[in-house]
Amino acid sequence: MIELALNQAEAENIPFFLSSALDPEGLEEARLSSMGTFIAMTSNGEVNFVLAQRAAEEFKPPRVLAVFPRDPLVNKD
Repeated sequence: MIELALNQAEAENIPFFLSSALDPEGLEEARLSSMGTFIAMTSNGEVNFVLAQRAAEEFKPPRVLAVFPRDPLVNKD
């Protein structure tokens, strides 16, 4: 699945960096401090929250977003 996403990003000329977002050195190498927006988007909302918080505190990009997937067990009525 990751390989497919990387291939799609490459085909669309979208820059990407593959590393652990929990590794501050990886985020620094990806030049997060010079990015306009950081989006934490995994299938785990708690992980996204932690990543977004760390990115905001350590690198201070202008915009930080975190995705919070819906819980499939929650009643949607």
